[in-house]
Amino acid sequence: MPLGVARVPSQRTLVEVGVQQIQRLSQLHQQHHPDTLLVVAADGSYGNHRFLAPLRDEACALVVRLRRDRVLYRAPGPYQGRGRPRQHGARFAFKEPQTWGVPQQEATFHDDTFGQVTLQLWHDLHARQDAETPFRVLRVQSHQERDTPPAALWLAWQGPSDQDAVAIWRFFQYRQPIESSIRFRKQALYWTTPAFQSNEADQRWSWLVTLAHWTLYLARDLVQDQPLPWQPAHTRLTPRVSSQ
Repeated sequence: MPLGVARVPSQRTLVEVGVQQIQRLSQLHQQHHPDTLLVVAADGSYGNHRFLAPLRDEACALVVRLRRDRVLYRAPGPYQGRGRPRQHGARFAFKEPQTWGVPQQEATFHDDTFGQVTLQLWHDLHARQDAETPFRVLRVQSHQERDTPPAALWLAWQGPSDQDAVAIWRFFQYRQPIESSIRFRKQALYWTTPAFQSNEADQRWSWLVTLAHWTLYLARDLVQDQPLPWQPAHTRLTPRVSSQ
């Protein structure tokens, strides 16, 4: 469920606004739940140093989808005592398995939803643009039992080092209901349909849609499931079902 709405002004970027939102969320979380870990799952638009670097000192963890064509770098070796210290070590190219080396952790198991899953986790990689922001990289292969498995999923983890590959992957699965929520707001609540003539009206509409979304969520236990004859009964009433 949405916790806030922020418009992206023309002079700022999506990533900049997202960073500001997470910083605010992190502060609130520290005030009210200081003993629990806040994990933010973000899509590929945020899988870059402009998002990770400003948040590396925040009291939260980030798990972010990365593009499949990324090239990262390992930490450089010890300083040799001559010239400028190196910033980058060996290349780590997602499309070149020979550059990966041995992962720090690997796990293979069966999942009821994703079938045969293989996870590979590498430590201390960074983008060329920012050697001061290292993170871990997780490669997820799902449905390995199929003749044609889906393409591997690549994730960046910036957070506590005691979280293993399975935990990181499980954290990212919370992204799916977020995507469904955004789609519901657009399709059922017409979030992006109106073309307003002012930023203020646009912002008010976004808040009205958010309030409507929360109203449907809170009212889900007050309605009865009434599927059409060809529809199966719902075991869990979501805002979409409540609105029908």
